[in-house]
Amino acid sequence: MKFINFQPNQPQSFTFPSCGAYKLPEGKGALIPLEDGQTLFLGQMLADSLALLKLQAGEEFVICLYMDRGKPHWECWLASATEKARAAAELAQMDLEAKLSASIKLVQGRKERSSGEASVPGYLAPTGTEGPSALPLPSPKRAALAVASAGGKRRREGKIPYNVAFREIVTLVAGELAQAGEQWSDQARQDAVSTLFIAAGKAGWLEVWEREEEAA
Repeated sequence: MKFINFQPNQPQSFTFPSCGAYKLPEGKGALIPLEDGQTLFLGQMLADSLALLKLQAGEEFVICLYMDRGKPHWECWLASATEKARAAAELAQMDLEAKLSASIKLVQGRKERSSGEASVPGYLAPTGTEGPSALPLPSPKRAALAVASAGGKRRREGKIPYNVAFREIVTLVAGELAQAGEQWSDQARQDAVSTLFIAAGKAGWLEVWEREEEAA
């Protein structure tokens, strides 16, 4: 077994293996087998510090032996590439959660248009460059007209057929973008429609599509 040697004040970077670290008995530290066949031995304090980083397989980390007035002092930290990758993953997760939360609120806030007016909440949608941006609230009258023209007629209370819901969502997205003066790409429009349609299905608002004999 070949161990890694450290020179004072010279940081060395390593890739955390899929097998993880092997804890030694009686608090004597840990061993980390590296892909090149060498082994990294960590004293207990350094092993505890490394565990706090919560490393995953393939992530890069750095260890350095510092000498302070002749006394050794070990430190470990995430490599720059690992920090950037984690930050990007966290931002992507936050962005996804924000979109799903806003879409679910839109579906859950939908009310039947029995009075001839409707109130449709604003929602978050991708811009393609700056993350989600909030669209303004549509006026009740305009929202009611959009739904009426998309659906062809008022629906009785209950679930919405897939084809009717699809037309309503497409009309809503197109109308709100036009009203807000936004010019999204076709892909961004498709993403917004898909997000709302999927959220509506998960919320239990949809039923089998409406057939011609049923709509007559």
